[in-house]
Amino acid sequence: MTTISVRIKFGALTPEVMTQEFRRFRTETTKKSNDILLEQIRNEVITRNYVVSGNLLDSWHEADLEETTDETRVSAMSDDIAAAVLENRAKPAEGGIVNVGEIFDWAKRKGITPRKGTLKQFAFAVAKSIGKKGQKFTARPWHNAQKKAKRRIDRLWDRELDKFIDRVNKYGYK
Repeated sequence: MTTISVRIKFGALTPEVMTQEFRRFRTETTKKSNDILLEQIRNEVITRNYVVSGNLLDSWHEADLEETTDETRVSAMSDDIAAAVLENRAKPAEGGIVNVGEIFDWAKRKGITPRKGTLKQFAFAVAKSIGKKGQKFTARPWHNAQKKAKRRIDRLWDRELDKFIDRVNKYGYK
């Protein structure tokens, strides 16, 4: 299991601040933060062309939320596929078969023209190689995604907190 987390620190919140209105604000903003984190991870995986079958892309999901009085932690988790990529080698499960059709479709979308043989033969050779050796990755896309998501989430919290404070100043606590 692979987990990526982003912490949002508040400083200690007093009971007077932890009103129902603030809890609602915090819950809504945390949900938006989780959406940003997942979106950023998926964008990074796509941008770096790590999508062959979509398994890596689809393996990321929202993790359990962690909240204390002074911070919120949003997290995304992935199953063994991302863990294998983290170790710089993605290989099908024991006895697993790499789908030649998916590799063929991917190569076609990328406009790959094999030097020898047909595109189908090329896809078969790639599938066979992945089946034996796994896939090599030169970078770990979620590390960049985490940094970018952190910046976006910080800006989101700044904006949303400003709006919340404006509402409180205008209408008072509820």
